[in-house]
Amino acid sequence: MNQTDGFEHIHAFPNYFNIELSTKMEFEVEIEIDSGIFYDTEFSSVKFDVLLEKDWKLESGFISGTTHCSSPDIQIEKLSTFCFKEKFCISTTNFQCCPQIIFSIYSIDFFGRVIVKAYGQTFIPLSSIKSELKVRLFVPIPNNSISGFFGKLFGKNPEYVDPMKTLVYSFGRKFISTKPAGLLNINFVVRKRFWSENGFE
Repeated sequence: MNQTDGFEHIHAFPNYFNIELSTKMEFEVEIEIDSGIFYDTEFSSVKFDVLLEKDWKLESGFISGTTHCSSPDIQIEKLSTFCFKEKFCISTTNFQCCPQIIFSIYSIDFFGRVIVKAYGQTFIPLSSIKSELKVRLFVPIPNNSISGFFGKLFGKNPEYVDPMKTLVYSFGRKFISTKPAGLLNINFVVRKRFWSENGFE
């Protein structure tokens, strides 16, 4: 697994990229947002959104959700525990594109406004039954100190207008400066269906 610029790059389909299938194959995915370490927030919640590319379809469940708010553990500095689980089933007839998950960390500022504090991104590890990932979080930083000051004053910190497009497709990402914002501990359990019909064991 290679980590670069806040992204988690994993081999979700090591042996069967670009395979056209005779019938659809389903994946039952259980995601657990276990805990996180956040550098610049004391009270936070995590929102996740699953991006399904072409040829992928949601069969059941929810591909978006938000955890409860959590504050850091007293004994473990900056570690917030969520233990949030969500289950959904997705299907495909083509392995060309792997589903990805975008994480957004929300918190409350000094004036009680809900703002985005950090982002993270990872592929869903469909090739493994159980996986434990550490997703690196990052936050956009203002171009100058003046815009940073007014951003905090008006509750509009630098953030992506469309996180799904910017993080997944990297549109304009090279023009945006970021800094590390923490780590998110994610657990996956993936169960495969209809593999034998397509010649897989």
